[in-house]
Amino acid sequence: MCTWDRSREWLEKNKVFFEIFAALGLSAMAVFVSLATCQVNRRQADVAQAQVSPHIRVATELIYNTAKDRYTDQVVKIFNDGFPLKQFEYKKISFYEVTRMHGSYIQKAYFPIIYLVGTSSTNNSTGLIVTYYQKNNNEHASRIEREISKFSDLSKGISYDVRLQNLFIISYTDALGNTKRRHFLVGSTHKSIEISEHEAGLLIGHYEKKNLKDIEEISGKMLIEQFPPHKGH
Repeated sequence: MCTWDRSREWLEKNKVFFEIFAALGLSAMAVFVSLATCQVNRRQADVAQAQVSPHIRVATELIYNTAKDRYTDQVVKIFNDGFPLKQFEYKKISFYEVTRMHGSYIQKAYFPIIYLVGTSSTNNSTGLIVTYYQKNNNEHASRIEREISKFSDLSKGISYDVRLQNLFIISYTDALGNTKRRHFLVGSTHKSIEISEHEAGLLIGHYEKKNLKDIEEISGKMLIEQFPPHKGH
């Protein structure tokens, strides 16, 4: 028997295996194509959603007081850089976040505060929507920071840090009728940070559990006295 006859005989005997492998290969290819198509459709849906979605941006700026030669006030602006929104609502809560560090041990405490805020709304669905003018809030925050730093004792490894934080709670309805709720944390820097609903819930919980204090009445000593003691030291 010649080589060609032997080869043909071998192919005929193993024909079923080739058919199985071919079927498996086609099935795998079909699954791959299906997954790829699904990913493309998902990306297209995400793009379409983004095109009709509002894009909320929160910007902050410290105002320099030439008479006092320092930054005293803060302005916070809420923008929509995307698709027009509806049923826009907003709320702000403010608090001091105090951190006590004793060696490697760290404690945090939150003290809700109130202060004078001027608010103006443009009633626009895009562009600048709301402006918060927070007079003297940075002035008082700087004062508290100076006062509380006096209670640090670096020889014992004890130090304090205090920050004025504003939590903006924003809700709106997009073009598809979906209600969205966003949370932005704004300090004294030029950038805001969007946080999760869970993180915002924790801060709101701290805010609601304590009595509000006027920012002008708070002192560094008052914050230290209310700070929970560290039993280990």
